[in-house]
Amino acid sequence: GAPPPPRGAILVCSIQVVRLIVAFALGAFGARFLICTATAQALVTNAVALHFVMETDELLFKVAAPNTVRVFMSRLKEVPLPHVRACKGINLAAIMMCIAPLVACYGTLAAQLRPVLRERNTTFNEICGGITEFAVTVDGLGRAHWSSTMPFEHHRKFAAQSYLSQAVSAVMGNDTDRKAALLIREPSVSELVEQGAQSVAMAGVHSFCKDSDTSAEAAQRGRPWHMGRVILQTVARNASVATCADVVGLCFETTLAGIRARQWCPETCGCSSPSLGLVLDEPSMGCPRFCTDEYIAKTGLVKCSARTLSATLRDPNFKAYLRGIKAVFVQRGWDVP
Repeated sequence: GAPPPPRGAILVCSIQVVRLIVAFALGAFGARFLICTATAQALVTNAVALHFVMETDELLFKVAAPNTVRVFMSRLKEVPLPHVRACKGINLAAIMMCIAPLVACYGTLAAQLRPVLRERNTTFNEICGGITEFAVTVDGLGRAHWSSTMPFEHHRKFAAQSYLSQAVSAVMGNDTDRKAALLIREPSVSELVEQGAQSVAMAGVHSFCKDSDTSAEAAQRGRPWHMGRVILQTVARNASVATCADVVGLCFETTLAGIRARQWCPETCGCSSPSLGLVLDEPSMGCPRFCTDEYIAKTGLVKCSARTLSATLRDPNFKAYLRGIKAVFVQRGWDVP
């Protein structure tokens, strides 16, 4: 029979098989890693990171290998390769090395890039109906502002439930009445960005301390009830909200729902009343700034007098204050004293 192959050949072949597996795996996952990159800057950064991963084995060898091994490896001579075949003077090996990267790129394009692009287009179609030439933001009062980023608006709608989704649907469908009721049109994207950066405290600077469902002044100050009702229905997850009386249970909450309730219904929530025990009466928690002035004015009318402990505990204003403190402690997860 034929003599068995030398051990050196078996070892070299085994090493080459492992290296090929690692190379293919690194190529597949590396291509996926680069394909899922969103921006050009991130693509360059990820490409550099991928190159670092590919050079990790060389770095580990230089750092961890003993000096004797490194000297031995540096003195090894290259194994002579067999004569490269040529066809009419053409180097076939060079041609194959040029074709192989092109085939790999095409395979990556067909197997990974096209499915990713297809998923992205599907996502755009589901979210925006294929229309992305507009921008929408929410200001500190929860109102939606929008600005077109193109000269034309397409007539396309999609079903939605939340306030912001309804507003986006109105823009996409070019529904003039719904846009007027749900959104505030901004002349440019730069002003839209300014509205999106508005904080809760800034939104309450010029707001009167009046409930939006009964006050015409509130509507004049940018808090029309037809808009506030939909916002409160969204944050309360309750489509039956019709007046400020329907959101009384949210007034003492520290969540976004509580902030919106105090913004649109400050009278009902007691932003200006010392007797209702609302502790979350700061502008950053939703109460308009004018409520703070009224609150200070009302507390200034109370005469300062010494009371016994039993009289203080029976005082309804003090009881309301304790209820407000307790509500905050419970929602924050603190121990109630």
